[in-house]
Amino acid sequence: DLSVFLSNFNKTFGDMRKQLSNAHFATAYYTDVFGMIQCRNYLSIADCLACFDAGLAQIRRDCPQADGAHLIYQGCFLRFDQLS
Repeated sequence: DLSVFLSNFNKTFGDMRKQLSNAHFATAYYTDVFGMIQCRNYLSIADCLACFDAGLAQIRRDCPQADGAHLIYQGCFLRFDQLS
């Protein structure tokens, strides 16, 4: 069900964003969606959050119904997978 997946996706990435306010690494998992982000240690927390936001925007724009994505930017690595 797409609506359940999108709800779990939003919860997963919302939780990850909260974790990034204190660290350069975050993971979250809700029902069938796993997410992970790792920022380079030299980034400030603000830059790490900006990298996360850019990656999330790209996933939403370029992969709206994908069951997984891996993004590698200069400052961070972002991943999500739909587990089934």
